[in-house]
Formats: sequence, C-alpha cells, structure tokens
Amino acid sequence: MHRDAHPVIPPRVDYSLTELGREAAEQVRALARWTELRMADVERARQAYDEARTARARAS
Repeated sequence: MHRDAHPVIPPRVDYSLTELGREAAEQVRALARWTELRMADVERARQAYDEARTARARAS
C-alpha cells in the first residue's frame, strides 16, 4: 500500500495499492469468485463427510 500524506489543514492522507498490492487483490478476488461458484460443492462434501463420520461412530 502506498501512503501519501499532504501537509494541509485539515490533514489529508491518500492511500493506493502498489503493483504488488494490486496483484494480491486480484488473487483474493479470484478466490472469492471460486468460492461463490463452488460453495454448493463444498457444502455437499461437508455433508457427506459428516454423514460418513456419524455412520462410523455408530458402527464402533
């Protein structure tokens, strides 16, 4: 992140992302998009895991 402080009254500070910050932000956005697209699959996998775990516990 880049911080640019201006010597004015009232004080003013501008912030912006550096190139590295923009790259990181794109990676976070990509993960968010993937999560939105695959959340139903994640939920199904979680449910299947919980059901299998419950079945194993009852069998023991």
